Amino acid sequence: MDKFQRRWPWGLGFVAALLYGTNPEPFEEAASTGWTRFKRPVLRGAEWLEYHDVDPDSMALEFPVDRIFGPLELSQQMDFLIGALKDDNELADGYLTRIIIDHTDISLDPPPLGDALTRHRGQELLEFAINDFTGKRFPRKNAFFNGDQFLRTANILANQPDIAKWFINTQDGVSIVFRALSESKEEYARVLATRILTVAALSQDDDGTVEKKILEGDFVPNLLECYRACTGDPTDTRFVTLLLSSMLRHYPEQAARDFDRCRVVQTAIEGLNISRYKGLPQHYRVLQDMVNLPPAVKKKVGIDVAKDFKKYDLAGVGSGVLGNFPEYMEADKMLLGLWKESRKEVKPLTFVEFDVLNSINKVFRYYTNNFHASFYERGSLGDQLSDFVRDLAKDEEFQFAVSAEGPENIQRDWRRFTEYEAHMRSEQEKREAELKALEEPDPHAADRDALKRAQFKQTVGDVIR
Repeated sequence: MDKFQRRWPWGLGFVAALLYGTNPEPFEEAASTGWTRFKRPVLRGAEWLEYHDVDPDSMALEFPVDRIFGPLELSQQMDFLIGALKDDNELADGYLTRIIIDHTDISLDPPPLGDALTRHRGQELLEFAINDFTGKRFPRKNAFFNGDQFLRTANILANQPDIAKWFINTQDGVSIVFRALSESKEEYARVLATRILTVAALSQDDDGTVEKKILEGDFVPNLLECYRACTGDPTDTRFVTLLLSSMLRHYPEQAARDFDRCRVVQTAIEGLNISRYKGLPQHYRVLQDMVNLPPAVKKKVGIDVAKDFKKYDLAGVGSGVLGNFPEYMEADKMLLGLWKESRKEVKPLTFVEFDVLNSINKVFRYYTNNFHASFYERGSLGDQLSDFVRDLAKDEEFQFAVSAEGPENIQRDWRRFTEYEAHMRSEQEKREAELKALEEPDPHAADRDALKRAQFKQTVGDVIR
């Protein structure tokens, strides 16, 4: 009996092998049917786990997939995002990207959701981002925030005044922003970084807090790198120029010293070369703030803005800008103010050499062809251009250049200027005469009123009859 129990499996196996060798098809069909019945429920279970993001160990439903996350309310999105970040769940990348896409803003307008991000754990998210980016989060399986991702996240949260104050004053936010900028690989990161600092500066209780931290941290060179990298797009230079101007107004001496060392005047003039239409006032504002520095500060720091204007060819660059954008009246006025400052060092003939007369003529021609009443008002742009050229004309070298012995093209530009100027004076006198006529009483007004009353009475009498 013992021998049988030991040997029957071998005998059965031998018989089965003999049958399989004779005809294998029944055996293969049976095996295929059994594997298929086992495989289908396994695959369905795996698919369900993947779709619902269920932890196979605990079999607990944790985080929704991206397409379910998107339609959720902000409060639920923030709860899932922070939960996924803290659990080192890879779904956090998708959640964070969705929130960034939905709420990214590069304007200075109030956030459309108000203080929703403050109320829904926004500060907690930024704190996690800071710790993750700076390497203070332990233990850490996944790194969610590199320089670019941190700037994107901070950009949507900086709109919240309470979060911005906490970020700047308790987390050394200025240093973190510039560190993220230095590690960033995206070209547009400089816009996000400067916007974060700008909106944070507008949120501080003590005006000038952000500007002071930039100066104390010696971050002006970093700021100037952003300025030099501008593409001419007004959005590209809007925030960096606001920060530069604000530093000059809050801390003129320290800012002037750093700006002189970093050649801010040169950078602003170079920015004019590639600036687009609406970006011009941004560069002019920085230059005007340099001009408006207190004389004592200029003397102490050793700044001579007029010499810098001469050194970096403001006359030539400004001439090109004026000729290309003659219709931008306020920007043209700002340029004229800068040119008047540069007159301390720049000779009148230099303006002639840079074709300034021709550029001014383009402005006159534009407003002659496109009538604009304010251009012809006393003291407006037309008068300012005329006064500027007449001041240049006091110089002997200038007088020689526009005389019959000077170059033909300069003579032609001078003749056109005098014609446009005469037309402007004629329009001014015409408008003043019309205004004066309106102010003077009409001697025949009483007679006309009496005639109208008589006609009215006659009409009423005819109706009654």
